[in-house]
Amino acid sequence: MQRSAVIHSLIHKAGSSQGASAEKIGTATFAEKFCARHGVTPEKYEEVVLKRSLYPAARLLLPVLVLKANYLAADREFIRGVGRLTRSSGFDSEALDYLDHPNNRGFLRRVFKLRVSGRRLRRMVRDAFSESQI
Repeated sequence: MQRSAVIHSLIHKAGSSQGASAEKIGTATFAEKFCARHGVTPEKYEEVVLKRSLYPAARLLLPVLVLKANYLAADREFIRGVGRLTRSSGFDSEALDYLDHPNNRGFLRRVFKLRVSGRRLRRMVRDAFSESQI
């Protein structure tokens, strides 16, 4: 089977369980594409992407970081915004909003990088959208 046919069938298979139709494949969001590709339920999207896009130090300290209320609010908003994208070209706008977020200015976030890596998330977005265009 050709690679594009395999991708199409995976997206269709994942989408059919969520009530999606074949017409929706062309306008699938990053979240839908990510979930289909990685076998993740839509409910788990945010947590899985958060863990995969954190810097290594933040990944290790995640159990401690979640104890501080709203510490990851900016990261979660960034991931939700990126999840709604239907093209990778909108990523830069979401990244600028993330950088300007008031909760994204602390010493721990800037110096120790206890936050989401924009580069990692950009790579995930690029991979999801470039694979669907093959």
